Amino acid sequence: FIFYLNNMKIITFGLLVGYSSHLLLDSFTIQGIQPLYPVRYKIKGIFKTGGISEKIIFYFMFLLTIIYLAYKLQ
Repeated sequence: FIFYLNNMKIITFGLLVGYSSHLLLDSFTIQGIQPLYPVRYKIKGIFKTGGISEKIIFYFMFLLTIIYLAYKLQ
């Protein structure tokens, strides 16, 4: 990892994964992202923000999280 905060690898990893996954998932939206801001290149996807496909993906991921946590806490 690039950054260590007093040997707090778990927090660093969580921040890295959260930030990276946010950018990745935003690149799948119609509005897209500009990964290299000054450059006008934009990555766009097919999903509408707030649309039915976003809700389906959200509830599917939420269900997987609940199943995973239930399995880990046993």
